[in-house]
Amino acid sequence: MSQEEELHVLDDQPGASEHVVHAHPDHDGHDHDHDDHDHDDEHHDETPLADLSPIPVHGYWKSLAELDGTAAWQVSRTGHEFPPEADATTKDPLSRRNFFHLMGASMALAGVGACSRYEKEEIVPLARRPEDQTPGVTQEYATAFELGGVGHALVATAFEGRPIKLDGNPEHPFASGGVVTGTERHAGCSTFAQASILHLYDPDRAQSPTNKGTGSSFEAFRAALGTLASTAGALTTTHVLSEASSSPTLRALRARLVGAGAQWHEYEPLS
Repeated sequence: MSQEEELHVLDDQPGASEHVVHAHPDHDGHDHDHDDHDHDDEHHDETPLADLSPIPVHGYWKSLAELDGTAAWQVSRTGHEFPPEADATTKDPLSRRNFFHLMGASMALAGVGACSRYEKEEIVPLARRPEDQTPGVTQEYATAFELGGVGHALVATAFEGRPIKLDGNPEHPFASGGVVTGTERHAGCSTFAQASILHLYDPDRAQSPTNKGTGSSFEAFRAALGTLASTAGALTTTHVLSEASSSPTLRALRARLVGAGAQWHEYEPLS
């Protein structure tokens, strides 16, 4: 762009047009009116706007187009406030439309699930409340844990009939260890005894008998025992595998089966 000075002269009257005078030093110092010459500059071909302030509020111009106050600058200032495709959707798969689709499907599934009917149940109080048991209050009782055929005296803490904690029984003569510091719990409880309570809540615990790896029932088990008992000499080919136990009841059952010809085997992974 050639060196030129642009002087803006604005009439004090409202609505007066703007006149621009150019001074070219290479033309013998003569001034030329802007309307007498045809220039290639884009901002000279535009019609000035009369409603634009000659001096910005902040006192600075951003460009020559703003200084001239042309219509092109006015359109670019107001018509292109946001960049092109500013309102276009992004490449994010979770768009606003997809989000509402997913939410609508979730609400539909929730509505279908709420329409299902459940079996009618009634909550009634106990006709005879268990003795020495208050709802919401734990209860302690003495019990024993058997490991390798040896019994360990324990005190079980139960909540509404379900054991939740095992501790040593300090009143048992064979109990070992003292009281845990800061508590009233006896320390005479092994890690195996502590972990044995998890067997009651094991989801993989067997719920019924099995027959050669397949599920069976207690009725089928009792029928098979009846068949063995009624068949002469059938118990001679019967083998029983169990853990070591010092229970008097189990000892009596073992004596009856062994006396009839059955084979009794005991196995302990830890001995």
